[in-house]
Amino acid sequence: MSQSSRNRPSFPKAYSFGIITGLLFLLSWLGQFFFQLAEVSNEAAEHGSEFQWSEFWPQFFSATFLLRHVRELAVGVPPARVAGGRPGLVLLLGFLPVEGG
Repeated sequence: MSQSSRNRPSFPKAYSFGIITGLLFLLSWLGQFFFQLAEVSNEAAEHGSEFQWSEFWPQFFSATFLLRHVRELAVGVPPARVAGGRPGLVLLLGFLPVEGG
């Protein structure tokens, strides 16, 4: 064994932050899947129609990739200061699409 390989941490220890973050992302995405599935199913039942996957997938991916609730979650979070004292978080959130806004 060379000197550099003995000083390296094991894979789980070295990448634990990424592994945990990835697992939390997958868990939250799975939760979103089931809650949105229930919502679309209930909405179809209210209108007297059957649940259809073709109606579910566009709504699911729209909710996943549009990040429409990020602005609501960021309320009360102080903006991060970047070079020049400009608020970076506010600048970033200004570019996110928001439904109805």
